[in-house]
Formats: sequence, C-alpha cells, structure tokens
Amino acid sequence: MRYTSSGRALTNEESLERLARWISRDDGDFGIWVAEKSGGEFIGWFMLNPNDDGTLELGFMILQKFWGQGLTTEIASRLMEHAGSRVVVARVNSANAASLKVLEKLGFHIVKMEGGTVHLIANERPFEGP
Repeated sequence: MRYTSSGRALTNEESLERLARWISRDDGDFGIWVAEKSGGEFIGWFMLNPNDDGTLELGFMILQKFWGQGLTTEIASRLMEHAGSRVVVARVNSANAASLKVLEKLGFHIVKMEGGTVHLIANERPFEGP
C-alpha cells in the first residue's frame, strides 16, 4: 500500500463503494480484472480503463508474496496486446522502482513528473512486447 495514491488500505465501506462503481461501469472490452493462479489463489488486480481523451490507463497491484516473479510484466504485457495500437498511459509513485521497471519493459516512457507522481505513456507506435 506504500505506493498507492492514498497510501493506505481502504475501509470495508470504501472498498464496497469502489467495487459497486467498477461493476456499474460499461467499459466495453476494457475494465478491471482479477488475476488468480490456476487454483484460484488471488494474485492481484489489473486495469486497462478508457479515459475521456481516448487513451487507456494501465494499472496494477499485486500481493507482495508474488513480487519479483515476472507475473506483473506477463499479465500487463497481455493487456498491452489487448490495447492494440491505442495510446496507453500510466501513473506511478516516483519511489516505486519495481513498477517503473515493469512499465519500461512494456515500452512506456516518462512524459512528466508532478509532485511524487511519474506520468508515463506508451503506444505512440504499435506495441511490440517486452
């Protein structure tokens, strides 16, 4: 939770409100996915959400016990393939070196730094994979 925008876990009430908003959205082929191991063990969540400007936003959060196993890169790479040639943006806490490394592998580059947030973009050309 150190690198989330709020820096803290949501309360149960906040989580239920956010989940209800996510479920009520109709983002077509895009949205938020739960990642699980083959036996159903929760790994984390990934999103590829449309923005009002026509870009997509990539985001992810996985449980610490799965860090360093390449799962984030693998799953996010599949989402980038799903995005096709659409422009994809991401925002990361500047201290989150691991997430920045994943995004760099996926072809993102930094467009600006604002406070403690790094803004990145990819697919100004078609995605070619990690």
